Amino acid sequence: MKRTRMAQYVLAKLPIAVSHPGKIFWPEEGYTKLDLVEYYNAIFPHLSPYVKDRMLSLERCPDGMQGECFIQKQKPKGMPAGTPSKRIAHADNSGEFTDYVVGGSNAFTVKLVEASADSPSFRPSLPGLPSFTPHFTV
Repeated sequence: MKRTRMAQYVLAKLPIAVSHPGKIFWPEEGYTKLDLVEYYNAIFPHLSPYVKDRMLSLERCPDGMQGECFIQKQKPKGMPAGTPSKRIAHADNSGEFTDYVVGGSNAFTVKLVEASADSPSFRPSLPGLPSFTPHFTV
């Protein structure tokens, strides 16, 4: 049975609605989307130095960790107004661009996890490196 209720959290005075909090990401262990959001909220003080002011790509696994995953660079729809981002032109001079989310606050990081990052892998990139080359994975 799918849960449709929203679990509400207030982080840094920004309400964060967790959609589908009971969605199972890791079936063998039984960890849910809500567990992942709570985990990132708890570790943010340690994570912050590694994501602050860095462009983030996301590893998404919409069907859980045992399903297919893909890397998303574009800022997900549904991010709150004021989410820091940086527009980078594609290297092929096509006139296309990617709006990366820029890491910073706990509230935006947790919302990023909740909204789209159905996996715990942030891929911060450093300026000057090609956009397809993550500096490291968190």
